[in-house]
Amino acid sequence: MEARTSAEWEVVEPEPEPRPPAEPEPEPEPEPPQSPPQPFVDALGMMRTSSSAEAPRPPVRIWVGSWNTAVSEDKCPDLTPGGSTSLDTFARFVPTDCDVYIMGLQEGSPENDGDRFFSQLDRFLRERGPACTRLRPPGGQPDRIFGRGDGSFINPKFTGIAAWRSERMRSAVEIVRTAGASAGVSEGSKGAIGMVLRVHDTTLLAINCHLAKHDVERRREQYGLLCRMLGEGLALPGSAGTGDIHSQYHHIIWFGDMNYPVQKETKGGCTSEQAVDVLRMGELKPLYHFDELYQDLDLMEEEDQRKPKAFCGFSEPPKWTDGPMPTRFFPTYKKDPKRGAPPAPFLC
Repeated sequence: MEARTSAEWEVVEPEPEPRPPAEPEPEPEPEPPQSPPQPFVDALGMMRTSSSAEAPRPPVRIWVGSWNTAVSEDKCPDLTPGGSTSLDTFARFVPTDCDVYIMGLQEGSPENDGDRFFSQLDRFLRERGPACTRLRPPGGQPDRIFGRGDGSFINPKFTGIAAWRSERMRSAVEIVRTAGASAGVSEGSKGAIGMVLRVHDTTLLAINCHLAKHDVERRREQYGLLCRMLGEGLALPGSAGTGDIHSQYHHIIWFGDMNYPVQKETKGGCTSEQAVDVLRMGELKPLYHFDELYQDLDLMEEEDQRKPKAFCGFSEPPKWTDGPMPTRFFPTYKKDPKRGAPPAPFLC
């Protein structure tokens, strides 16, 4: 018999056993027709439509600023009507690439109905910004509170707020409601003005305030008072009128002239000369522990151990960052009156 290698052998597969015929697969059930988005009324009483097929939206950039004029506007050369100087002043601190702008003013002058500062910022955002439109509160609701005192005995001063939206956000941003809360007749224009904004389907409450100076206990009392008053003023018609501002909105931004200073040397802090020297070196950390707001927020403790005396649940923007100086959060309180413009790059 002739020998053959293994590679020459043929492999014969056994015939498979017959299988029973497979049952036919059932036809897929037709998908139910898509119902149109159903309208609903949200927590702010606005008619909305729900849809699960919404395309992702680009992020919204929101800028918030605060300014205490401290003097009559007609004596401030940087805010003269029609002057280019005012636009250059805004260009120092107002970016031009945002979608929503919110500006708070304290100790506003009654000149021209107190709107000169806002009108100049409006011009800046239209001419040098993203072609913004100023928003107005609905139904004649307030955008400022007036008071006397603080060097204004004949004409009142005001604490006010204004908002703008870019052309891109024309249909996405609106003012829903505003309300004012005075800190008391003897406190001048101190108090707060709250503005609820709708940004797409998100609610944002912006609160511009001016709190008491030289008295930390009084500031804490005013915080609680203003929370209650704004909760009542911003409550929806027909409600009990006791709204809690901390739980009604998606986001809250509380800003303004809170009058929380760095403690003086006599109170365990530092001298003004020491503070200025630290700032000129571009440092803020040495001053942080002397900041009365830092102490009221109880930031010395770990987060789960803190017991804030005011602004519970809020967080501050970083007071320092690892980057160029213009990105840092510097104090803006003008300690010495009529001291003139500061040297670059410091802004006031």
